[in-house]
Amino acid sequence: MIEAPFHGNVIEFLKAQPYYPKVFWNGRAAFGAAKIYDTIPETDERVWGGIDFPLKRKTSLWDDFPEIGFFKPRGEIFRKNGKWILRVEEGMTLLRETPCLELPPLIEIANTPTYEAWQSRLETNLEAIKRGELEKIVTARQTDFTFTQEIDPYRVLKNLPDNTGTRFLFQFSEGSAFCGTTPELLYERTGNKVLSHAIAGTRSRGMDEEEDASLKKELLNSDKELREFEFVREMIEGKLKKVCQATTVSPLEVLQTEHVQHLFQKIEGILHQQNDASLINLLHPTPATCGLPCAQSLSTLFQDETFDRGWYSAPIGYIEKDHARFMVALRSMLIRKNQAHIYAGTGIVQGSNPTNEWNELEIKIKTAVNSLINSHSHVSVFGNVWESTS
Repeated sequence: MIEAPFHGNVIEFLKAQPYYPKVFWNGRAAFGAAKIYDTIPETDERVWGGIDFPLKRKTSLWDDFPEIGFFKPRGEIFRKNGKWILRVEEGMTLLRETPCLELPPLIEIANTPTYEAWQSRLETNLEAIKRGELEKIVTARQTDFTFTQEIDPYRVLKNLPDNTGTRFLFQFSEGSAFCGTTPELLYERTGNKVLSHAIAGTRSRGMDEEEDASLKKELLNSDKELREFEFVREMIEGKLKKVCQATTVSPLEVLQTEHVQHLFQKIEGILHQQNDASLINLLHPTPATCGLPCAQSLSTLFQDETFDRGWYSAPIGYIEKDHARFMVALRSMLIRKNQAHIYAGTGIVQGSNPTNEWNELEIKIKTAVNSLINSHSHVSVFGNVWESTS
């Protein structure tokens, strides 16, 4: 491998390279496959990848992405001793940075499910919760943005904020890319130490400091949101206790991102054994992306959701010697040709209101929508209606 200082634009450099797969991860990049894995590998070499949410695919939308896909890169950009470094295999032909293209005009927005179908589904889910068949279910929506021409995923990546979580892009071929900015850590392992985040319950951010503080207080005192959060925290803590010598839980706090705020706690432990495949399978899916009981929730979601989640709400990240980090792929979208498919979900428990939950989805997709739409436009996808005013 050859190493040299890197002083360019990481996103435009990554876009230019003809080697797949490609990954962007909070300023770092990886490209080209020296080795590909179709299982979660146990290796000291750094590998990047992700897996599907555990629902069988029904369509061809995610065909460019493997159900399980990891790779050892041929080239990487990373920080070392405070400096950016480019490391590549000998003999690779690297291309100059390619500027990102401007986004084309938007022509259509469509939701799956529609608001009417969503309302009907949630009423059925709430009846199942009332009968005791479910405690919680996390139901999702796919919002399709159609443009006049193909979308440059690297322009969208550039437009995404880099201060509200992990900004990422995965691309296994030229045909499609999966990108977003996710706030949710599934786990980070450093040696035999493991850290996971419990995140659930949602309020929007306020228009000013006073409203923001009021919404934060409302979130912390909501029986419904606290109950939803406890399902997540108890499951993560309980699972980690099975594989750890000891666990600790931080005090409850509020995690604030660009448009929303969530209840949040850290769970830490000392692992008996270091096995990342086991950890991923142990923790995924959490009640924050699936529901409780897990098996019944998955069965209900498979019947209810007519679209494929693919890598949305599933683990993405990397494994290397003595370290691994996996995020839950939230606040994300799949870009294919002239369409961007934005995903969001919301947790349904006793006391949930379908209209409020739909509005929560609207808030959760704001960051993704803003990366696709002119910042001077107002966009609402309520009830499959698009409104844009300059």
